[in-house]
Amino acid sequence: MTTSSSRAWTLGALTLLGACGTDPAAPELVIRDATMGMGSPVVLGASADSVYWSVGSGNGPRLAAGGSLASLPAAGQPLGMASGSIAQVADHVLLVNDSSIVRASVAVPATKVANVPAESLTESDEAAPILVWSEGAKVSWGDGEALGTATLTKILHCDQLVITGSSIFVGATGTSEDRLLRIDRATSTVFPLSASSTHAMSFPGGGATGASYRGRLVGADAVGAAWLVEEVPAGATAASRTILVSYPAQGEPSVALEHIGASSAFFVDADAFYWQEGEVLLTAPRAGGAASILGHLPATAGAIEAGFVYYTKDGSILRLPLDGLD
Repeated sequence: MTTSSSRAWTLGALTLLGACGTDPAAPELVIRDATMGMGSPVVLGASADSVYWSVGSGNGPRLAAGGSLASLPAAGQPLGMASGSIAQVADHVLLVNDSSIVRASVAVPATKVANVPAESLTESDEAAPILVWSEGAKVSWGDGEALGTATLTKILHCDQLVITGSSIFVGATGTSEDRLLRIDRATSTVFPLSASSTHAMSFPGGGATGASYRGRLVGADAVGAAWLVEEVPAGATAASRTILVSYPAQGEPSVALEHIGASSAFFVDADAFYWQEGEVLLTAPRAGGAASILGHLPATAGAIEAGFVYYTKDGSILRLPLDGLD
């Protein structure tokens, strides 16, 4: 059993390890003014060639914007107004505008790809992309026209969608708690994988009395899905402890990371997990092994791509190399 005091010792040791890295790099200015005259920017994601963000205020429409990374700092480029969700996928964004879904990028003009209402959406990163969208408890997928649909039980709405070669993973708000599900693309069969509270005893020392549990799908691929479960103490609104549960394509789920504090950002790539606790950015290999501290970040990470971490500050978008954090 690992106690909170031993966890503090571990993080202290990791801090020393992190301090032995390379000399810190100066932040690189990516987009000088990302506000687009509309408010504070929120990074949606990045590719090797572009960065994408949204701008808006309150619950009103938001502007999707992007910028090329070919020459920095770059000018922001408006891509379209969204009345609903915006999602970055590889080198483009998808946005909901009234009852239609639009695809746009810094290189290709905005194009309507589906005339359907949608609350959440994503797309496969394939030569012939498959679009996925949800409305309430119904998930649909296709190339503009629905090729398959599935209705999820005990679900109010879908929050995260990830499509792989054979499956669609869904992180959803259920009637009583958050749930993780998998849909078989070929048969439309729904496989319930987890409810957030079922992992209470997976926390070091077991769950806390009176605590509630929240779940979030943070990534999925051919290897499996990554389900982040947060423990919120009784009477609190913010999480105090977090674990990452791995759901492999074949086999039983297991706890991939069990000593995560209150995490403000979490990312999964092909080889590693990255997350932020306060101003500290950490990483751990997906194949298993100890976590290590990459360094300190002056703001909340918005994206990690191609060896850089992107974040916003004072209306600008900046980036730092992962191997150059202090």
